[in-house]
Amino acid sequence: MQNKLVIVAILALSGASALAGYKTNPPIQMSPTAAFGPMGTARNSSDSTQYMGCELYATTSFSQAICSARDPSGTSYVCSTQNDDMKKAVAAMTDGAHIVFTFSASDPSQCTSIGVKTSSRYAPPVL
Repeated sequence: MQNKLVIVAILALSGASALAGYKTNPPIQMSPTAAFGPMGTARNSSDSTQYMGCELYATTSFSQAICSARDPSGTSYVCSTQNDDMKKAVAAMTDGAHIVFTFSASDPSQCTSIGVKTSSRYAPPVL
């Protein structure tokens, strides 16, 4: 009888971890030439400081992507680009995406790359 209880307990625990899935909730982070982090984690954080996101603007003759972020300590960056490939990366973003954007230390207003990672490990925003 005791062996059956142990087996049932092991199966229950292994099933629970399989259903839970791997999750990570890193805060928005900055380096001298990059900002990165998941949008959902920033939205769901207990502070009212951090954010992360990118936007697309377009008219009939002009289009531009703008990315902005602020980490928990209040450091913020904003950069923009008219590069078509980087605008495609912004268009592929979802509200649960992990974003990284880079910029030149000499001109942080110009994006040099924009990356998007979508994965079940990042939480979507809770509204």
